[in-house]
Amino acid sequence: MKIESAERFACALALVVVVASSLVTAVVRPIADPTEGRYAATARAMAEGGDWVTPRVVVDGRDVPYLGKPPLAFWCAAAAVHAFGPHPWAVRLPAVLFAWATVALVASLARRRWGARAGICAALVLGSTPLAIGVGHAVTVDVVLAFTITLTLASFARAASSRLAGYGVFVGFGLSMLAKGPIGVVLAGIPIACASFGRARVARLSALPWASGSALALAICAPWYALAERANPGFLDYFFYREHVLRYLTNDYGDRYGRGHDYPYGSIIVMFVVAALPWSIAFVGAARRALAGGEPVARLAALWLAAPLAVFAFARNITAAYTLPACAGLALAIARWRPGRAWAAWPVAVGLALTAAAWPGLVEGAGYPTATGASWLFAGAAGCAATLAVVIGRSPSSTVRLAALATVVPLAAVAGVLALRPGLARDSSTAAVMARCAAIDPAAPVTFIYRTPGSARFYGGARVEPIPDERRGARPPIDARLLVAQRRHWARMDATWRSELRILDRVGPWIIARVAFAAGG
Repeated sequence: MKIESAERFACALALVVVVASSLVTAVVRPIADPTEGRYAATARAMAEGGDWVTPRVVVDGRDVPYLGKPPLAFWCAAAAVHAFGPHPWAVRLPAVLFAWATVALVASLARRRWGARAGICAALVLGSTPLAIGVGHAVTVDVVLAFTITLTLASFARAASSRLAGYGVFVGFGLSMLAKGPIGVVLAGIPIACASFGRARVARLSALPWASGSALALAICAPWYALAERANPGFLDYFFYREHVLRYLTNDYGDRYGRGHDYPYGSIIVMFVVAALPWSIAFVGAARRALAGGEPVARLAALWLAAPLAVFAFARNITAAYTLPACAGLALAIARWRPGRAWAAWPVAVGLALTAAAWPGLVEGAGYPTATGASWLFAGAAGCAATLAVVIGRSPSSTVRLAALATVVPLAAVAGVLALRPGLARDSSTAAVMARCAAIDPAAPVTFIYRTPGSARFYGGARVEPIPDERRGARPPIDARLLVAQRRHWARMDATWRSELRILDRVGPWIIARVAFAAGG
């Protein structure tokens, strides 16, 4: 069916806003702690150190092997840093590419099965989901895992008619093992197993090339696991048993790299509903219709959506990013049955309210990148919300209504995050601190007191010298290094040796100091 000009315009506008929100945020926003900072620093250390087998991370002031995650995300980020330099946009570039490759796979699957309108709608829903916007440009393994799961399931949807697609299933399995480990195989395997039985079969399991496909998957992932165990004896036991079995069963699983989360059972569903607003409002109805409709790929989409929520509903050590694979299934389900006028109208009002609530934080403290820029962001989001509320109320096309929502959601999401997290602003980030340290003394080592943010390690590289855990709060080395502490940590220092420090500058919540009688002090 031909797409009308109004639909083309609405979808084009929405696509421009969605893509711009992702790319601008990736370029402008400083590296955030703790997770993104840790992974960005790991990627830079890999690019500069040349060890592509063992990722490394600073824990308790010491540089140690990072055995908690496979290296695919680190390889890609390190390759970008090696090619373009240690810039935030460079280390994030692979995440952006993986995120939009995921959108392209989902859109292509919807277009092949249900037509051009469905393909466009699937792309807009997934691309404008707040969780996808937030994670899709960040240095994290979850966006890479979401791509590998999408590759696996999109290939499976075509496996009955294409032997090459059957091999794509196993390529996805192999890459999942390099992205995050066996959890990717589980999250893709559950929909495949469930969709292969019953009347609405996508493909028979027997149609997959199990022998040669399994060999291909092992060829992709097994060499690194063997090399990692050889370089770090005990890696396989820690990674498979502690990071997967015990991590799922208990919060106290012997984490070597920090503290685990401890949420009540079932919290993953609440996280998903909040992180995928406004699209998650329709997830129960869309999944129910997909299962009941009898269409094979729609049924696969419902299982795709449900699998992460069902698996992590019984885990307590979770984050909202774990639901990212479910967003692809949700996008397919909504694209198959686009929302009606009554459902689509009120989320725009919510978007306008969120943007209005973000206004004080944007102007007073966010600086993202400036108060003037924040003013334009607010004006643009408010104008879009007000205009699109009228469009949604009057348009007879469900595609136009969906595109209208996809236009306002990224703007409202960015504004809301900035209001809640002013620490993401440039003027309070470690990027600003490291830039000021370079201006004060470009050759001096920099030591963060009490805690070394991973983002500081990314921006400063080897120049940042952490303090071992047992020396935190103790007298610092008496040399020409620069000492950095948050103001709340500064107040906790021992008064005797704090009096020996000379404050050089203040940057946001940070204090830069130096031992008063050190060389060059």
